[in-house]
Amino acid sequence: KLIFNLLESCQGSSLLFQLLGEVLTQERNLSQACDAFNRALMVDPKNYMAMGFLAGVTQDQPLLEKAVAIVEEKIKSAPMYPDQHNDLGRMLLENGDFSKAAQCFGEALMQNPGYTEARVNLAMALGGQKLYREALIELGQIDIKTLRVYHLMGSYFYEMGRFAEALRSFRKAAATDAGYENLCSRLSTLEAYFQRIFHIIELHRHALETHPDYPDLHCQ
Repeated sequence: KLIFNLLESCQGSSLLFQLLGEVLTQERNLSQACDAFNRALMVDPKNYMAMGFLAGVTQDQPLLEKAVAIVEEKIKSAPMYPDQHNDLGRMLLENGDFSKAAQCFGEALMQNPGYTEARVNLAMALGGQKLYREALIELGQIDIKTLRVYHLMGSYFYEMGRFAEALRSFRKAAATDAGYENLCSRLSTLEAYFQRIFHIIELHRHALETHPDYPDLHCQ
């Protein structure tokens, strides 16, 4: 809503149209996302981020290659700017090239270890490669953990089968915004899972109390 409000007075802002496109992409509103990215490129044909994200939505490989070439040229002229490496990584991440994206985020962090956005993005690139333990190590280094960080941690703990830690992370995320993405459904699934386990434990304890001479019950 904020972006829409800003666009009412800044119709000539390529960056705002790009950001709107990114939000719509996250919401899976791909048709309107394409429109927003195209509007961004109408204002600024060299907006490589809009170009790269549009390529991800439309699966346009030549457009992605064009966007990558633009940002790589910028990196050549200013290799010590971590945000350029992060930008390239974001485009590659959006287009499913998780390994190369991770390299870009790693380069950004070599130049600025305190670059939180790049560290979160690196965790996402590692998660995309199913390297969940490594992704969690990166997220664990972030001092002030946001809703997004807790949600990612919960997701990776869940994929590893570490359900108790996943539940704790999702609950921390829900304390900020319970309506974030699929948080409610994931919490409900995990809470129901643990309720079933506790119910089975209670049934077993009751069986032990009522049948203390059954050795098999003590071994289970």
